[in-house]
Amino acid sequence: MRTPACIAVLALAFGAAAASSSGIVVSAPTALAKDKAPEISTAEKDFLAGYTSDDGAARAKAVDRLHDAPEPARLQLVSTRVIPKEKRADVLARAVEVLSRVKDESVIEKIVAASRAGPPEQRCLYVESLASMQGSTAAHKALLEFVRDKETWVRAMSAFALGEHRAMDGFEPLLACLSDKMWQVQSAALAALPRLSDKDTLKSKALPKLVDYLENSSGRQRDDCADALKRISGRTLGKDADVWRKWIAGGDPAIAPPAAPGTGPDAKPAPAPGTPTGGDYGEQQAAEKPHFYGIEVTSTRIVIVLDRSLSMNDPITIDRERLRRETSRRRAAVTGENAPKDDKTPPEDVGYDIPWWRIKTKLDLARYQTINLLSRLAPEQNFEMILFSNDVEPWMSRLVPASQANKQKAIQVVETLKPDGETNTWGALAAAFEMSAAATRTGPGAPDEIYFVTDGQPSKGDILDGNQIYEAVVQLAKVHQMRVNVIGIGVNLTFLRKIAVITGGQYKSFE
Repeated sequence: MRTPACIAVLALAFGAAAASSSGIVVSAPTALAKDKAPEISTAEKDFLAGYTSDDGAARAKAVDRLHDAPEPARLQLVSTRVIPKEKRADVLARAVEVLSRVKDESVIEKIVAASRAGPPEQRCLYVESLASMQGSTAAHKALLEFVRDKETWVRAMSAFALGEHRAMDGFEPLLACLSDKMWQVQSAALAALPRLSDKDTLKSKALPKLVDYLENSSGRQRDDCADALKRISGRTLGKDADVWRKWIAGGDPAIAPPAAPGTGPDAKPAPAPGTPTGGDYGEQQAAEKPHFYGIEVTSTRIVIVLDRSLSMNDPITIDRERLRRETSRRRAAVTGENAPKDDKTPPEDVGYDIPWWRIKTKLDLARYQTINLLSRLAPEQNFEMILFSNDVEPWMSRLVPASQANKQKAIQVVETLKPDGETNTWGALAAAFEMSAAATRTGPGAPDEIYFVTDGQPSKGDILDGNQIYEAVVQLAKVHQMRVNVIGIGVNLTFLRKIAVITGGQYKSFE
C-alpha cells in the first residue's frame, strides 16, 4: 500500500491532477448503443484489470501490457488513467515508453496536442515520448516549438528530445537555450548539441560559442560545457577557455601543469605546509577545493543525502589504507615550534584532512567525510542535507548558502547523528527531487547534484526493489536534470551504480 508521505512526494514531483482538469486533448470513445458493449482488445482488458492494484510494480506491469493495444487505445488509457493520476515515477516511465512506440501520425498529432495543455510536469512526459519519434514530422515540429515554451521542464525536455532527433534545424534553438535563465534548460542543451548530425558544423560554429559559455559559467554548467566540448572536438582540454581558443585557432593545445599553491597572479598565500586540522575536526583552508569521498565537488547547488540507519553503527571493516588514499588528502607534517602540542594523532594519520583515528564505524566515516566537505564549501556554493533511516528528514528543506554560520550549524547536526531504524532509500532520493521540483517552480535555485551515501539494500519505504527505484530515479532525473553521485560504504549495489552512470554522476563503493 502506498504511504501518504510518498504519495505527497510524487504528487509534488509530478503535479497529480484529476483527469477532468488535465487539459489533455484526446477524443472520448464514440457512444454506443445500450445493448452493445464496446470492443476492446485483450491488452486493454489486462491493463484495466491490473492497474487497479495498490502495488506500484503491478501497475507498472499493467501499463506494459498496453504495448500490445491499438495505438489510439494506448494514448486514450495512458492520458486518462495514468499520467493525470499516477504518483510513482517508475510507473510513469513505463507510460512514456508506451507512448514512445506510437507510429501512427494521427495518434502522434494527438500526443502533441496533449503536450500543449495541463500541468508542466505532465506535459513534459508527453514531450519525452516525442524524443523517440525521429521520423515524425508532427513530433519534430512540436519540439522546435516547445523549446521556446514558457515552462522550464517543457523547454528542458524539448532540448533533450531535439538531441535525440539529431536534426540540424535544432542547432540554432539549442544554441539559444544556452542563454536561458534556467540552468536546467542550459544543461539539457549542452547534452543535446553534441548529438546533432553535422559534426563539421558543430566544430566550426558550436565550439566557439561553447568556449564563450565555458568562460562565463561555473559549477555544474561548467562541467557540462567542458564535456560538450570534448564530445564535439574529440579532445580533452579541460575547463580553461583560453586553452580551447588556442586549439581552435590551430595553436599548441598543450596544457600547462596546475600552478603550485600560493603561486600565480591571482593566488592567495598558501597555507603553511602540514597545517593540521584545527579544533575538533578541522579548520579547512579556503584555497583547497571541496571533495567528498575523493570526488571533487564543483557544483554550486548540492544535496547531501546521508544514511543513518542502524547498520551504519557497524564497525568499519574496509581497508583503511585504501580509504585514506582514495578519500582524503595529506599535507606534510608540521614540525618545530609550530607543531601541535600534545597531539595524539597516530603517525600514519598525521596531516590528513580526515581524523582517521576517530573512525570506528560506518557512520563515523560518513560523519567526518561530510564535515570535511562542509568545512571546505566556498561561499558561492549552496547546500542542503537529507538524513534518512525509516523516516526522511530534510535539514532546511531548501538550499542555503555555504556561509560560515550555515556550515557550522550543519556540522553540529552531523556531529550528533545517531544510527537508528532501517534504510528508506527511495524516500530519501524522492525527497531530493521533491525539493528540486519546489525550487524550480519559484526560480532558478534548484539543486543540480545529489551526493547519496548508504551502506545497504533498501529495507523500508514505498519502493524496495532496486530496479524499480532505478526506473523511478532515472525518470525524475530526466525531468529535473539532476546528477546523482553514489557512495556505497561496505556495499556495492548494481542499481545504484546504474543510477550514477546514467545521470552523469560518479559511483564509489568501499567494501
